[in-house]
Formats: sequence, C-alpha cells, structure tokens
Amino acid sequence: MGTGKIEGKEIGQVKGVTAPSDPFDLATEEYQRIVNTIADNDLPLEIPNRHIGHAAILLNKIFSKAQRDVSVLTGSMPELFFDQIKSTFIAAIKRNVRVRLITIDDCDAGAALLEATHDYPGRIEVRQVNSPCRREVWTRVGHFAVSDGKRFRVEGVHGPKDFSRDKEVRAIACFNNPASAQTLERAFDSLWSDSSPIEADCAG
Repeated sequence: MGTGKIEGKEIGQVKGVTAPSDPFDLATEEYQRIVNTIADNDLPLEIPNRHIGHAAILLNKIFSKAQRDVSVLTGSMPELFFDQIKSTFIAAIKRNVRVRLITIDDCDAGAALLEATHDYPGRIEVRQVNSPCRREVWTRVGHFAVSDGKRFRVEGVHGPKDFSRDKEVRAIACFNNPASAQTLERAFDSLWSDSSPIEADCAG
C-alpha cells in the first residue's frame, strides 16, 4: 500500500489504482473514474485538484459519500459552480446529513444557498466570518470541505478569485484520512464560533 504525496510527485498505488500526479493530462471522465475508485474503496490516497472542474467532481463525491455531516469553508459559491454540485448537495440534505457552511465575506452566496434549499428548512446552517477576522482567514486559511471525520478537500491559501477568468485551483483531497480530517473539523469549529448566521435575505 502506497502513501500519498502531492505537487506532481508519485501519489502511490493500491490495488492497481494510482491517483493522478498531473490531473491536467486527464480527461474529465478518467479523473472521475479514479476519484470513484479511490473513494468507493476507502483508499488512503491524496488526489490532486488543479482545476475548478476537478473541484466539482471531488465535492460531489464528498457529498454523495457523506453519512453524518459536511462542513465547508469557502470564499464564495458562484452560481455556475453550485449548479454542478447542487444535486448531490440536496441529496445529502434529504438524507439528514448535517451541512454547515462558512463563507468568508460573500453574504450573497450564503443567502443563495439558503434560498436553494428553502424546501428543507433547518437542514443547512450558513454563517459568515465576522468582520475583524476576514482578512486573516483569507491570508492564512485554505478553503476546505470535510466530512464524517475522514474525508476532505483542502485548497492552498489564496485570495478572492474570478472563476470566470481563472479556473485553476490547487488543492488535494483524500477520502480516508481521519487524522487530517479531524484537524480540519477542529479548525472549522473554531471559525464557526467566530462567525455569524446569515439569513435568507442577507440583511445586516
């Protein structure tokens, strides 16, 4: 059983499956196949993510595998991107998975998520980082999603991006790494306490 590395190096091999060391060279279908194989077999391999399309594939898989909870820290949630994950997002809520989302400074994005899930009141909690902490979060914390204390996707630290122009996203994901996932959960809980609820009308 191999161990994972990132930044273009060999990721490791388990049962004949190698995570992509350069996902830019993979067709979307091949990237999806590798993600499915790793996630569905609980293989402890890190998967590189270098494009917004890969981000959608990984987040869809995290939501579809979730049994208990999903926590997401994001800068924003562009409508075009949310449309790519909406079905698995809603399906997780229907399964009574607890979904919590923190947006750093995009209240409208949080309100849009609440509106998209208005048929399932109380199933998703959305907060915005309190104003004094936002700059520090932007410059020190990579956006991430973590689920069930074992699965995660975490980005490198970056400022606000215009994904209509810049579609590169550097991140890694793993579907069976409890130690790293639980570290991210603790970080999320700390940020949650420094954030304020967003209402559907985004007032205030």
